Amino acid sequence: MFKFIIFVAAVAVCYGQTLDVRYTLHNKNGIVSMPGSGVIPNQFEEDAQSTIFLIHGYPGNTVTNFFQLVRNAILDHSNANVNVIEVDWTRAAGDSYTQASNNMQSVAANLGVFMQQLYTEITNPTTTTTTTTTTTNATTTQSSESDSEDSKDSEDSEDSKDSEDSEDSEDSKDSKDSEDSVDSEDSKDSEDSEDSKDSEDSEDSEDSEDSVDVYNGVGTPSSTGTRSVKSGLRFHLVGFDLGAHVAGIIGRNLNRGVVKVARITGLNPGRLRSQLSMQRLTADSASYVEVIHTDTLGVLANGIGDRMGDVDFYANGGNNQPGCYSHSCCHDRAFELFAASMINPFLSGRGCNSMSQMNLNLCRGSSLRLGGTELSKD
Repeated sequence: MFKFIIFVAAVAVCYGQTLDVRYTLHNKNGIVSMPGSGVIPNQFEEDAQSTIFLIHGYPGNTVTNFFQLVRNAILDHSNANVNVIEVDWTRAAGDSYTQASNNMQSVAANLGVFMQQLYTEITNPTTTTTTTTTTTNATTTQSSESDSEDSKDSEDSEDSKDSEDSEDSEDSKDSKDSEDSVDSEDSKDSEDSEDSKDSEDSEDSEDSEDSVDVYNGVGTPSSTGTRSVKSGLRFHLVGFDLGAHVAGIIGRNLNRGVVKVARITGLNPGRLRSQLSMQRLTADSASYVEVIHTDTLGVLANGIGDRMGDVDFYANGGNNQPGCYSHSCCHDRAFELFAASMINPFLSGRGCNSMSQMNLNLCRGSSLRLGGTELSKD
């Protein structure tokens, strides 16, 4: 009987009955908890340049300072007006890594419904938005534009007033045999980011301790993400660890309908037993997908070294981060670098023709900025 009770409890978690996903909005108007019912608080900026969702990984938001560091970097060091929404699924992510992995689909479904309700409530308001008392703080964030790979097919929807935005990708972009891999010249640790050198000055420096390697997939620039409706509906998902895969699942699910995801930033996506693309972040999860790898070496590494996005940054080769003596430190360096990119515009990488060229620190391709909040990159 006891075993049966445990089994039922596990099934309940898997099917989202105890997920308890919570959403907290931060912007220039303050901080407010958002109900998951689609009711939009007055504090939500419909004319914001974008809405950024922060999605943590295992074992929850209480272990790392991912939310605090990234949120503050975006709001405090950007001249743009954005909404930042924290997605807290700690209850479903904290039991075990296996259980957290199993719950990703349910969490993605929960957030997907929330995003659809947000979209519907703003584009076709049926009720008066609620006023909620806010606490202090929160400023603004930079907007982004999306970037897609070769021909993405845009679907028509009867209820869509915005069909000029992000296209639907039907072809998995995993066949990136001719990608440009990039070796960074300037990415320093987040604590040293303010002292980053200008990318041109360090072009010939192959021995840079704090270089960032970038592997750049083949793709063509797109205007996807520039909606004709409320610009606050330009969605950018930022996922750390398993949160990157949650973002990937959401993006693919939503791309079948009216609501589109303009950009996904995967921060050292966590390892998964399953290699099925439907359960992980892939390049077709959004119009533009950028991945930052920082802990991919060895069986104890937290992240995946595979190429997953339109652009994959391999910071310091994707492992052994300067100043780190553990995998967890290297793992966290992904969101530290992303946060630092809001402050230091010189964190960048250079294009490579192959992974071997990148590993030998011989990349001499064009330079591309790491991180940031723009929805697309040329």
